[in-house]
Amino acid sequence: ARRVPGGAAARAGAHQTHEVAAAKQAEDAKVRSALGIGEGHVVGAAFDRELQAQKRAERQAQREAEERRQAEAAAAKAREKAEEEAREERRRRKEAKRERKEARRARREERREEKRRRRAAEGGSPRSSSPGSPSPDA
Repeated sequence: ARRVPGGAAARAGAHQTHEVAAAKQAEDAKVRSALGIGEGHVVGAAFDRELQAQKRAERQAQREAEERRQAEAAAAKAREKAEEEAREERRRRKEAKRERKEARRARREERREEKRRRRAAEGGSPRSSSPGSPSPDA
């Protein structure tokens, strides 16, 4: 086996260089994936202070935007809860008012019924004179 200096591409011959390059790219992609290196990685970017400061500022802006979004969502949820509680309180008050009105109506009807029974027990007609009105004898 004859060894040609210059690596795999030189050994493969000039007609196979494209296949070798494609295989190398596939191998590089596997290594980048295994190491968690993204497609946008630039060699030496970690040493560029301006770029790192810009990236930090972008991440900070993203965090702040997310915190604002979460705070707005929490405020909206609190408003919805307060509105729901207010609706429920109005419903309870309305129901209590309806119950009081119904109880007054029932008491009024009981008094009328009691009045009718008393008149019937006294032997008077249900339409006899009521207190404060002139009697038919006068």
